Amino acid sequence: HFRRTHPIFLSWGPIINTDSFPFPLSDCYTVRAKRYTLRWFWAEAWRKLAGRLVLAESILRGRKARLIHAHYGPVGWWALPLKRRLLLPLVTNFYGYDVAPEIEEEGLDWPQRRQELFGEGDLFLVEGPFMQRRLIDFGCPPEKVQIQHIAIKVQEMPFRPRKPSTDGKVVILFAGRFYEKKGLLYALQAVRDVWRSRRNIEFRIIGDGPLMPKVQAFVKEHQMEPYVRLLGFLNHKDYLQE
Repeated sequence: HFRRTHPIFLSWGPIINTDSFPFPLSDCYTVRAKRYTLRWFWAEAWRKLAGRLVLAESILRGRKARLIHAHYGPVGWWALPLKRRLLLPLVTNFYGYDVAPEIEEEGLDWPQRRQELFGEGDLFLVEGPFMQRRLIDFGCPPEKVQIQHIAIKVQEMPFRPRKPSTDGKVVILFAGRFYEKKGLLYALQAVRDVWRSRRNIEFRIIGDGPLMPKVQAFVKEHQMEPYVRLLGFLNHKDYLQE
């Protein structure tokens, strides 16, 4: 729905899932050459010796870019050389893991690099007030942090009152990555407690992630297989159907 801007997309790795996003391939670029090719050695030498992302620079100059929008904090830091070389404003979105005190990122002293990003970046977008407070607590100037909620196509998810089916069964749905912050293990505990007094529930779980072994172990230990279904990752269409 952009009207006054024309976005182009730069990816560090291979470009995938193009069928899910309305970007023409002519506006999508991979800015890291295939490993061990002459182009890769040339680009890596510039990156390590001079701190420059020369392939990205070339693309942004050629497309007359007016602004850089980095997704995830570490990507914002990697984009700082582009901002300096091209004299462009830099907007960075933080999404979750990147507001942790420490993160594992290739060759990155994150607490120090985060301060560099806060000092030079022009605007930081977060999903809600908690992440806004986190960035400010870490030292980001408050006037640089704005809340921007993630947009969804509400017309694809029309509201309708949910009622139990004719047999009285209540279906509870969870969707998300299996990370601690999502609270799935707490949800499983709650569903287990409800099952003890009301056996008309089914807990359907969409997703996967690092906590999958613990989730599977909890379901098995408490004999929850009759009323818990692990559906794995689903594509967007099947997710909406659930």
